[in-house]
Amino acid sequence: MTELIKGSSPDAIPDVRIDLPPGFAEEPVVGGPDVENSVRLFGRFEVGAERVPATFSLAVVELVPQELVDDGERASDPRVVAEALRMRYRSRRPNADARVVQLAIGPALAATTAGEYRLPPEMRGHPFEEVRPVYRVEVQIPAPDGRHVVLVDVTTEREAGWTTITEETVRIANSIHLSRE
Repeated sequence: MTELIKGSSPDAIPDVRIDLPPGFAEEPVVGGPDVENSVRLFGRFEVGAERVPATFSLAVVELVPQELVDDGERASDPRVVAEALRMRYRSRRPNADARVVQLAIGPALAATTAGEYRLPPEMRGHPFEEVRPVYRVEVQIPAPDGRHVVLVDVTTEREAGWTTITEETVRIANSIHLSRE
């Protein structure tokens, strides 16, 4: 299913064309104005024979390459920007497997992490904290305009489908095309 996600205005955020997985169910974006202005698509889907559930988010945010790369000339090189995104990601998540990969749209950061999400007792109405495993695949794609980055984030709570989720995330990220219509 190919989806066109329109930017907020013709000269601001670019439009995103993306091939979503079969069975993708879009859900409303919740949060404050900052979240609603950057998260463009949110939903759930299942992959593999085991029908592993996954949560999908796509955002397009402003990128200031000069914050990542000192040399203004090098800041226009998407490969240099992708490497700077990888280094920043690793500094925040040292246990992540973070790499620069080549996608159809250009170089991008691809990262995988395994961790946990802790829900405080008051959120669940239980007298104890609930701990859930989280397996995450994140792709950060510097847009060709040099002013934005496309963020693709896919998570699951099941270790069993980890490889399938990773493959599907790469397929989705490879389908992304940006335009100004």
